Amino acid sequence: MDEIKLCLDSGGPMSAYWCGKGQREKWEIFARDGSPSPWAGVGRAGFIEQDPLSVVCIEKIKSWINECDRLHIHCASKQPLSMPTRLVDVSPVRYGKEPFLCISKGEIEKYAALSYVWGCKQSFTTTKHNLAAHLKCLPLQNLPKVFQDTIIVTQMSGIRFVWIDALCIIQGDSEDWERESGQMSSIFGSAYLTISASSANDVDVGFCTLRPTATATEFKYNYYDGYKFSVFARRFLDHLPLGEVEDRTEPEKYPVLGRGWCLQERLLSRRVVHFTKKELLWDCCSSCRCECGAYDRDGRTSRLMYFNRAVREATSILGKSLSDPISSGTNVSKSSKLAPQKELRLLWREIVQSYTMARLTYPSDSLPALSGIAQRLQHTDWGEYLAGLWSADLARQLTWENLFPRASRAYDDYTAPSWSFLCRPGAVEYFDFDFLDEIQYIKILEAKCVPQGLNKTGAIVDGWIKLSAPCATLKVEQTSSQRAEMHALCRTEDGKHVEFIWIPDTDEAAEDVKEADCIYALILFSSYPSSTSGDFFIYGLILQRDERNSDVFYRRGVVQYRGSKPRYQGEFRKILLQAKPMTLTLK
Repeated sequence: MDEIKLCLDSGGPMSAYWCGKGQREKWEIFARDGSPSPWAGVGRAGFIEQDPLSVVCIEKIKSWINECDRLHIHCASKQPLSMPTRLVDVSPVRYGKEPFLCISKGEIEKYAALSYVWGCKQSFTTTKHNLAAHLKCLPLQNLPKVFQDTIIVTQMSGIRFVWIDALCIIQGDSEDWERESGQMSSIFGSAYLTISASSANDVDVGFCTLRPTATATEFKYNYYDGYKFSVFARRFLDHLPLGEVEDRTEPEKYPVLGRGWCLQERLLSRRVVHFTKKELLWDCCSSCRCECGAYDRDGRTSRLMYFNRAVREATSILGKSLSDPISSGTNVSKSSKLAPQKELRLLWREIVQSYTMARLTYPSDSLPALSGIAQRLQHTDWGEYLAGLWSADLARQLTWENLFPRASRAYDDYTAPSWSFLCRPGAVEYFDFDFLDEIQYIKILEAKCVPQGLNKTGAIVDGWIKLSAPCATLKVEQTSSQRAEMHALCRTEDGKHVEFIWIPDTDEAAEDVKEADCIYALILFSSYPSSTSGDFFIYGLILQRDERNSDVFYRRGVVQYRGSKPRYQGEFRKILLQAKPMTLTLK
């Protein structure tokens, strides 16, 4: 039996749920923005044009930009501080001519930037061999569909230039790539507008296709007194999840959420317009908007807004405490300094978790694709950037765990030290200290990364941490796997047998420990030893010594003791708490 359920949303469309024949659909019934609503239960919503390149849609984008310029102090369009090395000049398109690649000569003009998914194969790029030809002409019809759409949107929006990585970075030239990829913070941060091809999963798939499923059916009515009105009905629009904590489980709907480079491209931008399959979405440092009007009603905070607010607060507190001797130590209290730092810590944790769930075509991009965000955060009081970790919060940031350790292996080529989550692919999470009163055992004596080139937040060739912490030496006798965890039976230096559970960083790390003669359990944190409650915990790392250099160790996984764990780990707790400090180098 078919069933229809109506739900009222104050100020918004009426929701209608239809259930029947094993199917369930959600519709919304509304009056068009600017038109009278015949019934109190039917609110207003934006009407979505079928063609995203229609005059109405382009004017909508322009109105969002204009509002942002006039009202948003945190993302108002000041002139860019610098221009990228190369840009695509789209102005000839207006007169039916071809765009072309141009080299910046110190001029300062507005430009757009493109964020998109490369896909399986990038068919059209700028190289040393065709650079001269591209400086003369970029035949529009020969370009991939995403580039065509981007150039058209840029030109129709009244912007002369657009930055597209495949065209503006010389592909195959390692020196040019390193220099330009290290400028991502400036390129996207200075862009007047970032265009996100959010619905395209490949460069050859356009993002300005028609949107028939988003259009609404009109129902016209006449009152007895001759008054005429219309209501509209359309299938419910599921929005791009622009929340502080985003749903990253639907990359097939929004491919940009699944690409590693796109995360920093979005967070570094002042304003982004997303082209999805159903509507346009607006995301800037101050607001979220959409064609249908849902974001206007729910007052949503996006991650772009969250990121910029956290960075602003941290840098403003730091700047005030350092530059204003009167306020230093008086108006700027310790708690006011700690609050934004805590928010930054939570923000970085969320960024890392999102980034490690995304895909990268080349393992060598793992650090460069995050370097722009790191450059933006260098202005905060977080110390030195160390291959995805920060020196001011280094001990806590060592507590990352691989969510799927048995499904990942370390990269074949060196990308990062073993203590960095970027040494292997796969999603990570962090141990949650926010509700615990912990003791820190580890002392960082030195931490250093050696950059591969000029970009200090980009690729590295080496990295190490010299530290001192309690460390128990354990002779491995038996190991076995329990899903993602490993069960270990070991013997201490004085002959005692201990059992414990640990989580390997990779499947390769689990195999290394199986074959190892000795491993080392290093304590990072614990709750207070006097605690007898089930909340008592110890958190540490499992290390393996370098066979050629006895002073060097490599991280292999993490180990946790909790009061609620099996009783046989009680002896392991004693051994950890009685372990003697050891000074070592972690690489």
